[in-house]
Amino acid sequence: MNKHSLPQSPDGARPAVPVYNLTIFVAVADTGGFRARIANLELESMDGPTMRDALSKSVQSAKEAIRKCLENQQAVPWRETMLQKQSHEQQFLVPLHL
Repeated sequence: MNKHSLPQSPDGARPAVPVYNLTIFVAVADTGGFRARIANLELESMDGPTMRDALSKSVQSAKEAIRKCLENQQAVPWRETMLQKQSHEQQFLVPLHL
């Protein structure tokens, strides 16, 4: 190993990093701005003045909820049945790393 090499596990295996896949639907809100809802996780919808803000708030809310569940050794509140996308919504698949 030279001075520029990165440390590695002896067997070359990488430590597992959990990934939580979110499906988020976003649409223009009735009040203006945008509303995002996570289709596969039981959380409230998030509003924002832009699509990016609504998505960002949803991801942050999911991250906090999942982290809290893991810290308290509780099950993550995944939906039994994923919400259905409405025709006016756009779908985003977001891999979430804690």
